[in-house]
Amino acid sequence: MQSIQEKYDFSELSYMKEQLDRTTLSEGDEIEFFPFMGRKRKITLNRTVLDFHTDNIRSSERSLASYNLGRVNKEKLHFRLMQVESFDQRKVASKRYILFSLCKIPFKINGQYSFKAYVEKGDKIEMGYSSLFICVEKEKFRHNSLSTSEERLIHTNLPILLEGETGTGKTSLAKKIHKKANSSRAFVHINISSYSQNLIESELFGHVKGAFTGAVSAKKGAFLEAQDGTLFIDEIDSLPFDLQTKLLIFLDEKKIRPVGGDRDVKVNCRLIFASGQKLESLLHKNIMRKDFYFRLNSGLKLRLPSLREDEKLVEQVCEQFAYENKIFIDPKLIEFYKTLPWPGNIRQLKSLLNKKVLLANNSRLVFDTCDEKLMQESTNLIDLNQSFEKEISMSELKLQYVKKLLLKYNNNKTAVSRVLGITPRSINNICKLELKKQ
Repeated sequence: MQSIQEKYDFSELSYMKEQLDRTTLSEGDEIEFFPFMGRKRKITLNRTVLDFHTDNIRSSERSLASYNLGRVNKEKLHFRLMQVESFDQRKVASKRYILFSLCKIPFKINGQYSFKAYVEKGDKIEMGYSSLFICVEKEKFRHNSLSTSEERLIHTNLPILLEGETGTGKTSLAKKIHKKANSSRAFVHINISSYSQNLIESELFGHVKGAFTGAVSAKKGAFLEAQDGTLFIDEIDSLPFDLQTKLLIFLDEKKIRPVGGDRDVKVNCRLIFASGQKLESLLHKNIMRKDFYFRLNSGLKLRLPSLREDEKLVEQVCEQFAYENKIFIDPKLIEFYKTLPWPGNIRQLKSLLNKKVLLANNSRLVFDTCDEKLMQESTNLIDLNQSFEKEISMSELKLQYVKKLLLKYNNNKTAVSRVLGITPRSINNICKLELKKQ
């Protein structure tokens, strides 16, 4: 009997080796199988051959590992996922998985009909009324996990201060801490900057009926709503000077007094504060009390880095987004994202990825017009108006810009040298800094 390897010629696809080296399906990866009838299941790829077929395919025609697709009427479907050897132009062999039809009906991969196709991470495959999704690597990040520095924040009664630029994930971290420590209790989020100064006191501490014009009924306020739970006070740097004293009293005595009230109320809740800027800078501007500043800093403090300060964070956000949305993001695209300043940080990156998903024709995200526009908007890799923990040298700034252009021009140093008006040798000299850093 003629073998599958002899029957099908895979050599014409070998020119795709370089691209597939980054995205190819390999042993240990996961496949999500959605059968026409029955429950979804996850398949860990630990065999060289997997068959997907309807129940009217003879057992002698199936491989040892086979999965029932379910069927309507008398249709016969039989598809095989198989590991094969592929050779590049240098005759270097590599193992890849290919899906092909063993019947007269094609499958659909990323919206396109085919009888034979390499399978890559992020592919969505339809076989009759059943489907497959090729997952991203599940062990590359810990989904919804806390880092070591964040874990220590969970079981403590001390106030927590989160500092970080807009979009760095302060709200998400506050919710994560609450969920890990006290998920059955209330989580109350109040953003100081979203209220006028006249309303902030009432929103925080509540008021009694008739306390002021318009107070037609009593209001509990954020503190009482968070009783035995967590109160997350966002943009604490926007708290008016006079109210800092009242909040300071709570931090010392765990008591509040509603506006217009004549007695204190005992409140037990965990406090998490967030600030978009360093509170120390507010002292010099005389808009934050020293005793209030030192009281906030006496608890636990965590600074959330921006994306431009932590390239690994860009990769983690992309991988988690891919996992949650069942898509695949081209590694070269992630490398491009690492070169951008991201003033909106995680929020901006996720918004861009959501936009790309809506505009994409398939489940694979690559460089497109959205990224071209983003690149034009990010001509300055470093926002000089923002303060940085770490200053960078001119040579490092050159390196970042050259890396950005190399990604755009597919690592063509000649093309980049023309854009910059320098020689390819100069490009090599600039890139040597990267080798020294490694």
